Amino acid sequence: MNILALQFVILLVLAKPALADALDDVQAGLEAQTLKKLELAITHYTKAIHSGGLSRGTLAIVFASRANAYSRKSRHKLAIKDFNEVIRLTPGDPQAYFSRGLVYSSSGQHDQAMEDFGEVIRLRPASARAFGNRGVAYYKKGLHDLAIKDFDQAIRLNPNEAKAFNNRGNAYSEKSQYDQAIDDYNRAINLKPDYAQAFFNRGIAYHKKGQYKMAAKDFKKAIRMKPVFATTFLFWSSLISD
Repeated sequence: MNILALQFVILLVLAKPALADALDDVQAGLEAQTLKKLELAITHYTKAIHSGGLSRGTLAIVFASRANAYSRKSRHKLAIKDFNEVIRLTPGDPQAYFSRGLVYSSSGQHDQAMEDFGEVIRLRPASARAFGNRGVAYYKKGLHDLAIKDFDQAIRLNPNEAKAFNNRGNAYSEKSQYDQAIDDYNRAINLKPDYAQAFFNRGIAYHKKGQYKMAAKDFKKAIRMKPVFATTFLFWSSLISD
């Protein structure tokens, strides 16, 4: 039994009947979410929230859990609404801002994502993930210099994160700094030898440098690791051939 489940068992033993019913729904929601029965989990969480008997801390957990379930079903507006409640209940919790930032990013709301990741950095300055994700938001907004700056910091905080090198490589590639991009893809691949996306991205950088044999070699490796890249390759090659 994990700690969260044990806490709920203790609460159930001590709780009054109405509160015990609400906690039963919370526990049922957590179990359903673990089994990826997201609609059932949402139903249980909603019943628990509407019970009106949960403590502030438990209510924040339930809103966060329901927000995660909404997010997994790509119901981003509802997820953001629930994370707003989590932040209202626990305003100093960096995880709430981080989670809402991820939803904003997934739904293409990059300005809001940058604000949330910035708040995480204010609350937890050593968060490599916050710098990395804000860097992605900057990148998607076309702010490549700011993206590189954030990826630099993410790498300083966690030099073993392959994704940060890959993402910084993408930013360098967008600036036509292909040698720097290739160096970052190399480092990403050294950290994660089965990183198909990094092989594919390095292939693009080699192609743009006119090193077509190296590019072909990387594209083949990427496609071998993840056949879905065959479709990506066809789409990308159609763009550059126009």
